[in-house]
Amino acid sequence: MTGETLLVFGDSDPLIPLEEVMYQHQVLPNSSLWVVPNQGHSAIWPDWGGSVEAASTFPDLVRQVLEKGAI
Repeated sequence: MTGETLLVFGDSDPLIPLEEVMYQHQVLPNSSLWVVPNQGHSAIWPDWGGSVEAASTFPDLVRQVLEKGAI
């Protein structure tokens, strides 16, 4: 059994290097990667400094991943 995985990464994340997220994306079957531009570790959490636009886009991306298996 496999499941869809959506990795969300802020391209300015000071805690996790982009290379690590790229590696996870490569080794996780059925994974999609969304790199949120100009965002840090809390890319989709506006209350913690993330993007309001990314937060509003997130539910649609999750739906796409679950329905189609890709972004």
